[in-house]
Amino acid sequence: MSTTTSPDVYRPAPGTEYPFSVSDIARATAPLLGADWHAESGPWGTTGRLSGPFIATFEIVVDEGDLCLTFTRYLNDGWPQGPELPEGVDVFDGGLWFPDACSVDGLEALSAKVAATIRALITHSTRVQPADLAAAAAQILGGDWGYELDPDGARSHLRRDDEQFTVTLTEGEVCVRDASDNERMRFRGDLDTPALPRQVARAVSILHARPSAHHLPNPYLVAEAAVALLGDQCGAHPGRISGTARIRNQDATWFSVERFGNGLGIRNEDDDRHALLPIVGVDTAARALAEQIGGLF
Repeated sequence: MSTTTSPDVYRPAPGTEYPFSVSDIARATAPLLGADWHAESGPWGTTGRLSGPFIATFEIVVDEGDLCLTFTRYLNDGWPQGPELPEGVDVFDGGLWFPDACSVDGLEALSAKVAATIRALITHSTRVQPADLAAAAAQILGGDWGYELDPDGARSHLRRDDEQFTVTLTEGEVCVRDASDNERMRFRGDLDTPALPRQVARAVSILHARPSAHHLPNPYLVAEAAVALLGDQCGAHPGRISGTARIRNQDATWFSVERFGNGLGIRNEDDDRHALLPIVGVDTAARALAEQIGGLF
């Protein structure tokens, strides 16, 4: 049997197939992050560690052929939650990985990508986030105002008792609206400005002072709560026009819950007899409706 080596076998000279090591990426990244950052090489240059002005350190590794950035979060480092990562960076259990990265990208491009990723993890964005905006506006409003954030993070809500005002953010515009969506205030503004929470708090205060926003509970919520008191022989339904609701009693008589001037009332749809309801909240209005509906037959 011949032991002669085929001349077609690929035998690159040392240092030519991969002109840089993983540890070289770390060393090229450190100066991009600033003077407080330092790099260390792992054994044989197969890993690289970055340390800066934080408890946490970052390690650049190759796992199953993919370039990865591993780290552990520490609460005392104060990193922002939910950072906006650069394009081409994905999350895995141990940290982040770069699915499109390969050595032919070059040392400069790879180190720039790693540096941008670390900056995204450690830097607080100047752009206001919905939760931060709601928290700041609630604090400005004072008293018993509270706030919550939608699960998808797209909207925040300011609440007090039965009142709710929803705040949505888009590029260059903020919208504040009441629970019934009957009243809205829109204003354009720089979403980076520290004055934004004050503007939202002022908009809520204005809407809160308007009868349609503050004094009038949502008619459908009132109808639903009243039906719960009246029993399952009655039913609540959306009204024929926006901002109204209907109740059908056990005798198939229909009643409309709607605005009367600056107030809220219930009306027998057969003969238009009506009664006004208190306007201090859904529960109070529902109890009054349940008590007064019998006198409208």
